[in-house]
Amino acid sequence: MAKKLIKRISDIPMDQEVRDVLSDQGIDELYPPQQKALVPLFQNKNLVVAAPTSSGKSLIAYLAALKAVLEGGRAIYIVPLKALASEKYEDLGAFSHLGVKVGLFVGDVEESARNIDRYNLVVATSEKVDSMLRHRTRWLEGLKVIIADEVHLINEPDRGPTLEIVLSRLRQINQDLHIVALSATIKNSQEIALWMQAEHIQDDFRPVPLHEGVFHESEIFFLDNKRTKIPPTKDAMYDLMANTIRGGGQCLIFVNSRRNAETLAEKLGNWLGPDLPSDLRNDLETLSNKLRRGQTERTSLGDGLAKCAKNGVAFHHAGLTSDQRRTAEAAFKEGSLKCLCATPTLAAGINLPARRVIVRDVFRFDSQYGGIKPLPVMEVKQMSGRAGRPGLDPYGEAILIAKNRNQRDQMISEYLLADPEPIYSKLAAQPALRMHILGAIATGYASSMRSLLDFFDTTFYGQQREVWMIEDEISNAKDFLVSEALIEEDGDLLRPTNFGRITSNLYIDPRSAVTLRDSILEYDKKGSTDEFGLLLSVCLTNDMNTIYYREREIEDIQGFLNTHKDTLLNPILLDHPLEQELFLKSAKTAMMLLDWVQERSEDRITKRFNIGPGDIRVRVEIAIWLLGAMKELTKLFSERENPLLIQLRTRVMYGINNDLIDLVSLKGVGRVKARLLYGKGYKTLEDIKKSQPRDLARIRGIGTVLATRILEQLGVDVGEVKDTLRDEGTSTEMKQSSLKRFME
Repeated sequence: MAKKLIKRISDIPMDQEVRDVLSDQGIDELYPPQQKALVPLFQNKNLVVAAPTSSGKSLIAYLAALKAVLEGGRAIYIVPLKALASEKYEDLGAFSHLGVKVGLFVGDVEESARNIDRYNLVVATSEKVDSMLRHRTRWLEGLKVIIADEVHLINEPDRGPTLEIVLSRLRQINQDLHIVALSATIKNSQEIALWMQAEHIQDDFRPVPLHEGVFHESEIFFLDNKRTKIPPTKDAMYDLMANTIRGGGQCLIFVNSRRNAETLAEKLGNWLGPDLPSDLRNDLETLSNKLRRGQTERTSLGDGLAKCAKNGVAFHHAGLTSDQRRTAEAAFKEGSLKCLCATPTLAAGINLPARRVIVRDVFRFDSQYGGIKPLPVMEVKQMSGRAGRPGLDPYGEAILIAKNRNQRDQMISEYLLADPEPIYSKLAAQPALRMHILGAIATGYASSMRSLLDFFDTTFYGQQREVWMIEDEISNAKDFLVSEALIEEDGDLLRPTNFGRITSNLYIDPRSAVTLRDSILEYDKKGSTDEFGLLLSVCLTNDMNTIYYREREIEDIQGFLNTHKDTLLNPILLDHPLEQELFLKSAKTAMMLLDWVQERSEDRITKRFNIGPGDIRVRVEIAIWLLGAMKELTKLFSERENPLLIQLRTRVMYGINNDLIDLVSLKGVGRVKARLLYGKGYKTLEDIKKSQPRDLARIRGIGTVLATRILEQLGVDVGEVKDTLRDEGTSTEMKQSSLKRFME
């Protein structure tokens, strides 16, 4: 007997208002994976849905979350990336009129905890949910469903263990929790379903047919034995791109490095730009100006992106700021950008399909491997899955590039015809184990070796690994925590120390906490240090995302260290072979942060350290977090405050010297504008308060609107500002606009 399916939106057993919202979005007939999943979903069965990109998995998750909320419960939608969280937040916001109150939780732990009761549906990263568990947030008690998006990322060493722990912990504390996990097509998705005690839904359906092939000698060799000749003109990448654009499509080209993405985008744009129609060139000119003027500080990378975009092609990688990436993504979605040259990180990010996806490079440098290695099949499949825009393209094409016939045949057999690799838990790694073991003990979820083993037996790690191996690995992590006084062992009982409890609450790696503790104790001995010594301390932690160094930079880094050797808090020997690489990467990162707080321009920093503006911001955010952690640990391990540490955290936050700390307390005033004000003689808030509004507004980069807002913050009477604007002969239109903003 055939299993009954829910085939149309009108058949969904939910309120008509929900069906109306979906119908307004153009959804009518459901895709096969959706049809298979919805019957068990409405029976409250756990689900693991493994299907290709654009096969409709998100709708399954949305309906699960809506069902829970409209029945009076709460739901969490876990995503791996902040950008993806924003996308889901916006999608689910369409149901707000039904009483669905959606919260976006990717920021500060304490602030989110204070506001969480406002929401019945939360979109969050797995790290955020882990923090909620550690703080025993009571909101979780009403949780009915948890959505795990991109659950195959359990395979990732960085974020995978936390996702796995979160899912296991939530299932432990709520046996009736309904779980819906979404996965790309992987070899062992059935194994994940077994772990979650879930119904396994697997389907290869795609709303847009995918044609996969390999390009060699001006011809695409497709898997179905069809061939398409691409007349050669300039080079292979241009020919494939131009052919796509002429057919009304767009291109995504994946390359193996940031530099390759930038140079390819520039080259393709120079060829494409002159051939674009005038109306599109006008749109691209507007886009280019937006990218150029939208920079907080002008950098050559940002200007290069703006220049490329003017020609209809852009590059996309983690070196760009989040605003730059979002602007490029929006322009590509709208159709004004015809091609994006990207690193593979884009493939795992937001929904950004294209008619033709070209994977130019199937090899990349791997620092841990120590050389060039081939991409995993799963990663190439992820990139290929971006081919085909639903509702816009009749088909999608995923094309790999071969240099010779042998490579062509190899790519077909090893990538196009191959199954994605199985995924494995990464919880066995000691950094992951010690962090989550400490979290379990510090928050009372475990209090003995036996309870730890019982919990880890419920994880994917426990399902995949032999019992004796798990016992050894957990014992090793536990011994580290005991030896560093993060936990105490009393017979079978395990208890957190104050140090361990604070470390767990700070959500840092226990080894990072040990590094910071040792720095604090060293500071107490020396009685002094400098800003570089403190920056190096946080950069030596496991939690800092350090910058790679090049061989030619070693002498410069070592020379810099020698000039600061008397103030360093971490006396690690450079000639120790096990520590040298870590130390040099940490030192380079600290040097970059030092340039930042000494107000070197972003452009100078990016060129000196061979990084992008986005890289600066990532390290700055981590440094702010770690300096805050160091401040909290100082309360435990030192009898005196470290005033330099308190100042330095603010300086890192804004990228300023000490003399601007007062000025950046004003909203709308960052490091650039603060320095402009200071240079004009406004060195304190009192100086600004005593100023003439017209003089403030005349400063380059300040202007009338910001001057008004600044004065409002300082308690200057609105009427006086209004009179000044009138006296200056400001136009009625400008006056109304600025005053409206001022009053808001």
